[in-house]
Amino acid sequence: VPAFERIRATCDTVNECKQFLKKDSRFVPLSFEGINDCVKIGNCQSFQSDIFLDGHSSTGSESWLRGEFFNDKNVSKKIVCFHSYRYEPYVVLQWCKDFTPYYDERFFGYGKNKIEHISHLRFLNYSFHVLPEGFLAHHPHKKSKSQNAFRKEDTYGHRKKIDYLYYNFLAELNQTHGMPRIVQCKKNWKKLQREKQPLNSRNNTLSLG
Repeated sequence: VPAFERIRATCDTVNECKQFLKKDSRFVPLSFEGINDCVKIGNCQSFQSDIFLDGHSSTGSESWLRGEFFNDKNVSKKIVCFHSYRYEPYVVLQWCKDFTPYYDERFFGYGKNKIEHISHLRFLNYSFHVLPEGFLAHHPHKKSKSQNAFRKEDTYGHRKKIDYLYYNFLAELNQTHGMPRIVQCKKNWKKLQREKQPLNSRNNTLSLG
């Protein structure tokens, strides 16, 4: 689902956050025209595009907004490659009891839980499609204690463990299911976001170093 967020608006308490919508019912855009106008005037942007480009880049929300994706608004666009192994889009997913994976409970606290779930779906060879007209807009909220703690130096031990766990998790998926059908994009993504990829799609081997 193409994802956007309100920017230049912060709040430290639940009541402060509620005031945005009380003062302006259109604070969170509800239509294509609304989100388009919000982006144009600089009050909205693609979700976390300023701090975590990998998270939603493969969705192509800005290209979607410019109408570059679809000739037929009744047909979704298939994502043929991922820019990053840290992709964590919002998805609409049908639950299948004997096939749909649960979130891995080893990823406790803050960090990598959505990413590992998307990677699991990818290795199970789910296909990913961008909705032609649907989108979501993120409302500002108070930062959680877990998020704040995760980003502080004194909790780097937990962050390092979660990062290492994720690379091991990818290795487990590769060993169990083989390489996924959705490959890494061949374009030079490093120009946009430098990242050492945990998987090498050229020789189908893991690179965890």
